[in-house]
Amino acid sequence: MDLDNSWSGGVSSFVVVAVLAAIHITIGRWRWLDRSDHSPWLSVSAGAALAYVFVYLLPKLAATQAALNEILAGAGWRPFLLNQVYLIAMLGLVFFFWLGWLDERVGDSEKNGVVSRRERLLLNIAGYGVYSMQVGFLVAGFPRPDFLSFLLAGIVLGLHLMGVDHGVRERVPQSYDRLLRWVFSVALFIGWGIGVSTAAFDTLIMLWSAFIGGGVVITALREELPSGRMTSFTPFLCGVVGTTAAIMAVQSLQK
Repeated sequence: MDLDNSWSGGVSSFVVVAVLAAIHITIGRWRWLDRSDHSPWLSVSAGAALAYVFVYLLPKLAATQAALNEILAGAGWRPFLLNQVYLIAMLGLVFFFWLGWLDERVGDSEKNGVVSRRERLLLNIAGYGVYSMQVGFLVAGFPRPDFLSFLLAGIVLGLHLMGVDHGVRERVPQSYDRLLRWVFSVALFIGWGIGVSTAAFDTLIMLWSAFIGGGVVITALREELPSGRMTSFTPFLCGVVGTTAAIMAVQSLQK
């Protein structure tokens, strides 16, 4: 990539990350999401997240797994660990499920008998902070970037973060408004900074992506299958179809 394209891509990706950070910060003011019958926009968000996992992330994880198998074959580990990437994704799913379980079990200001309020806050900072870093890194890492790619990415990731932020804030509103939204916004820019400043550690980044991918799955399912509320299939399907089309369009532009 030449210098002009690199500079333009960096500016464009920074703008997208800034918009995503604005979603983190302002989600508490989006009153149209606070509906007793489950906002259809949350179903769109869930569909977008699942399409991202199955259309974009899983193929990349498969490629990473193949590369790791070659590395481990030379070290004599292959017979013992054939599915490292997918095991890490499963660990991510379990971790984010546990994190949501802790938040839903009690109110924002009580103890749940398992971890204290402070420990739960730290877990949210660590878990969803890394989640936000991954999003920032993803935006920065687009190969051969162009305006349309960043626009589509901003829409897809914005829809996804809308659902994630709303879910976290619904479970811990006081902590989110006071601290978490700012931490997540800073984490976005940290991930973006890592993405634009280095091309190293590709395998490590993909393992990180696998862990977050498991979190994306459980977060999307939690939003689409909320206990005791009506979900919306048509908006969910629109999220799946629209995101799939956007990802395929971006991939075609980058070839």
